[in-house]
Amino acid sequence: MMFDHGTWMFGGWLIFLIVWLIPFIISYIIFADRFRGRPNSARELLDQAYARGELSRDEYLQKRNDIDGR
Repeated sequence: MMFDHGTWMFGGWLIFLIVWLIPFIISYIIFADRFRGRPNSARELLDQAYARGELSRDEYLQKRNDIDGR
């Protein structure tokens, strides 16, 4: 049984997709927020606001306790 070039080309592209492209797309979807530099949680936003000096220590601790459910 002989294969023509079209069959081998399809197989080559299929292997390329499985080995390289699909894992790259999955990784990008998982880590997309980190690539864009977006904070992931309310706690991170709160920490950043405190670091910028927008909150006093007492305000920070109260809001942190609210977020953590304490």
